[in-house]
Amino acid sequence: YATHDITVLVTGETGTGKEVIARYIHASSTRKDKPFVGCNMTAIPETLVESELFGYVRGAFTGADRNKRGLIEAAEGGTLFLDEIGDLAPAIQLKLLRFLEGREFYKVGESVTKMADVRIIAATNKDLDRAIMENGFRKDLFYRLNSARIILPPLRDRKEDIILLVANFIYQACRRTGKPIKKLSSAAKVLFVDYPWPGNIRELKNVVESAGMVSDGEYVTLSDLPMHLQQYATSHREEIGAKAIRDISDAEQEIIEEALKQSSGNKAKAAELLGISTRTLYRKLVRFAVGKAE
Repeated sequence: YATHDITVLVTGETGTGKEVIARYIHASSTRKDKPFVGCNMTAIPETLVESELFGYVRGAFTGADRNKRGLIEAAEGGTLFLDEIGDLAPAIQLKLLRFLEGREFYKVGESVTKMADVRIIAATNKDLDRAIMENGFRKDLFYRLNSARIILPPLRDRKEDIILLVANFIYQACRRTGKPIKKLSSAAKVLFVDYPWPGNIRELKNVVESAGMVSDGEYVTLSDLPMHLQQYATSHREEIGAKAIRDISDAEQEIIEEALKQSSGNKAKAAELLGISTRTLYRKLVRFAVGKAE
């Protein structure tokens, strides 16, 4: 979508990274050298949305003592990201629809139309299909916004991404604080993958940054995590413990297999590389073979 100058609609739960996607699309497009202007529509009082979007002229209303450009003009040549688009009032939905159809708009208090070269990326955590059925969202605006659509799944449905995200967030946090790069303990790793993350990536990032500051050791452990996650770990102790032990065993097996690979299958050399006796190595290999058989 970045290479095609079309309107994009990004949908997904709160915290799934909708603005991150919007910024990535902008940064990968031909508009990357122009402004990226982001706006959360729920952060603007309903009575001010029109003037914030389109701007106003002096004398348009009480307190308008100067001309002001809106977000659309601020994003000229670039991208305007409208977050929480599903919360727009019906009257503003109509004005936005007219802008999307011709890239023309009126400033509040002005009768002369203006043109704007702006790409729109919209996002919402609402079910717009249901909102249309309940007459809360215009069907024609939805069709106009939905030229291209990206649906971001919740973090609980993309567990394979969690540890990669955690590693990245730990790296960023440690770089900012000047601390050595930390690792996750096996139990913490299991909890991170197991927990449902209702706040999605935003919640995950906040938890990792907090744990990174609290942790004094080489590893981030369960005791470094916020209380609600410690309580989750307590209520799922047996399950997390079993998975953590299996995780450690898998890691140990990988290390032994790598040592055997480096020693071309010579078990005595592999044991020497690992710093263990040949007898211990044989015992571990038997245990792994039994585990595979099971």
